[in-house]
Amino acid sequence: MMPEAVLTPGQDARIRAAQWFMEQGFGAFSVWSGSNGICQCASGASCTSPGKHPIGKQGFLDATREPDRIALLLSAASQPNYGLVCPDDIFILDVDGDGIAQLAELEGRLGELPETLRTQTPHGWHIFLRWPAGVPRPIGQMFGFVTRWGSGQGAGYVIGPRSVNVEGTEYLPAGIPTIATLPEA
Repeated sequence: MMPEAVLTPGQDARIRAAQWFMEQGFGAFSVWSGSNGICQCASGASCTSPGKHPIGKQGFLDATREPDRIALLLSAASQPNYGLVCPDDIFILDVDGDGIAQLAELEGRLGELPETLRTQTPHGWHIFLRWPAGVPRPIGQMFGFVTRWGSGQGAGYVIGPRSVNVEGTEYLPAGIPTIATLPEA
């Protein structure tokens, strides 16, 4: 019996997803892709961040909010992934590994996070939340999770939904297509 082929999203799905995020105020940029555990960048098999690092020389600072520009970047024959940079009032919790149990324990103590946009990653979740207006923003990580902010301390990016990691697993959109505000608790 032959193994079932894994279908991965094409570049059109990635372009549409990146453009949706841009409509929400996010910046997007192209990221190297890979397959069979090997990055398509010049480092190939010796790459230390396969399928997760920016193609452009300025990294996530190359992010654009121009839909036509991201369509062009993601139309390359190499099938690049894309990264997302948050607007300043939104942050992303990158929860994976032991963090999944840690998040469950935290929600048990403080209450569940509201329904919000999430991406199921190959090893966990990217949880998109809006920072409460008028509350000073913390510096760096929150609750021990990698926290991606749009600027300042903790500025960075996450790989966007419909991208594919080097083992062929898709970053799947999950949750509702709305970004909820982090509860005060």
